[in-house]
Amino acid sequence: MNLILSASDYSKNNRNFSYSFNNIDIIPNSVGTDNSPKQNFDTRNIDLCKIQSYETLNRIASLSDNWNQYGAKRFSKELVEYARTIIDKLDSQPDIFPTARNSIQLEYEKIGDFYLEFEIFEKNNIKMFSILKKSNKTITKKITDKELIEVVKRYYGH
Repeated sequence: MNLILSASDYSKNNRNFSYSFNNIDIIPNSVGTDNSPKQNFDTRNIDLCKIQSYETLNRIASLSDNWNQYGAKRFSKELVEYARTIIDKLDSQPDIFPTARNSIQLEYEKIGDFYLEFEIFEKNNIKMFSILKKSNKTITKKITDKELIEVVKRYYGH
């Protein structure tokens, strides 16, 4: 059985949509499961991008040894959980990728402007790489998870 939620806060071009994700259905506002009035659920705290990020981390966690056909190791539960705690604190969700360096990469890119990348390793080790495309200025340094969150907030002007 799926949980039915309202999509009032998640419309594109003023049109409501239907979205199904891991046994959660988000349906147009005026429809219930049997054409009766829907139950009232508070959807303001549902972040579909964050749910998608969690699902990506679940797929990364399920990769086995040699997932890239070049000998890459599977990802530890600790690394995936650490990445999940970071994702949970981010207001703006990144693109997420596994790497053959046994790290999880978070990427943000503003078209034509700025590129920001974080590589999350075991033992709470994070590397940041950024490039300002107009000047080709790059920054590479180790940072903490708290610094990562602050950098992303500044990146999006929050």
